[in-house]
Amino acid sequence: MLSSIITGLGLLVVFIVIFCTIVAIRKKMRSGITEHYDERQIIVRGKAFKLGCTVTIALNMIYGLFFYGLTKEFVAPQLVVIAIAMIGIVAYSVYCIFKDAYVQVGANIKSFLIIDIIVVLCNAFSAFINRGQGITYEGFATSFSLNVLLTITFAIVLIALIVKSAIDKMEENS
Repeated sequence: MLSSIITGLGLLVVFIVIFCTIVAIRKKMRSGITEHYDERQIIVRGKAFKLGCTVTIALNMIYGLFFYGLTKEFVAPQLVVIAIAMIGIVAYSVYCIFKDAYVQVGANIKSFLIIDIIVVLCNAFSAFINRGQGITYEGFATSFSLNVLLTITFAIVLIALIVKSAIDKMEENS
């Protein structure tokens, strides 16, 4: 009974988040704000893409050459590959954040913070509900492990956004 109530509450939260996101997007489209990346941001984003891709390829090569045989019985190989992809995404995001290329010109960082907080909380909630599954089951990644991975990924991006915001505020005050 408690499990069905928690599942229902989880679905309600997801529905509310999706509804609010759709309303916010429609409101933003009607407001006529022109957000764009300037030339410097486009160049920085290109460098960040190269960094993220290089990190992903290097970690996949290291895992495939040295660790696949040693770890395949303990950790699902698909989970490792997804984790490596998430590491590449984090490298791209953090690089863009600290080089001021993550948020478009004219965009407000608060909306990114709010979305990131919602994603972290929803994945943490889902991981908490599925905590009894373990990391792998019969050689496959479980929803618990994927939710934990997404929670960690978005939490790192959230921390980077908060740190960068604090740095920018300190520079403004100086």
